[in-house]
This record gives sequence, structure tokens and C-alpha cells, in this order.
Amino acid sequence: MAAFLEISALSKSFAPRNGGGLAVVNRAIRTLTTREMPAQVLNESWRRLSFSDELLQDAFGKLAKDAEALGYPPTSDVSGIFEPGLSGSQ
Repeated sequence: MAAFLEISALSKSFAPRNGGGLAVVNRAIRTLTTREMPAQVLNESWRRLSFSDELLQDAFGKLAKDAEALGYPPTSDVSGIFEPGLSGSQ
């Protein structure tokens, strides 16, 4: 639970109205792609983001399937990640 609360607080610090997260994300993009994203593109995209600490089981499953289709994880099986009844969906 402590780890979840820590990540939740961190994600809220990246909120679109907080410019600090924008710089962190752009540095990560540069690290991964060797180039930063143009400020105009990043600023426009950042305005449209919203952050939440709500975990949606269906959305998580779709994310896993999309990642698997791109070849990232070896499987999109997310069974066992969510405890029935805790996430609001079963």
C-alpha cells in the first residue's frame, strides 16, 4: 500500500498543470529516442492529459494486449494482478 500511495503522489506531481512533470517526461523521451520532443508539440499534448490513481482492470487488460501486439511482454495475461472486488470490477 505504501508503494501505491507513493506512486499516486508522484503521478499527481506530473499533473498537466504542473510544469515539473513536463521536463521529466521530455528528458525521458530524449533518453529513449535521442531527441527531445519539440516544446510546442509537448505543451499541446500535455494540456490534454489527465492523471488518475484509479486502476481500471479492463483498461489495464487492453494496455497489456496492445503492448503484447507490439512485442513487449511475452503475454498479455493479467490474471492475478487484480484482487477481485478491490478495483471496483471483477
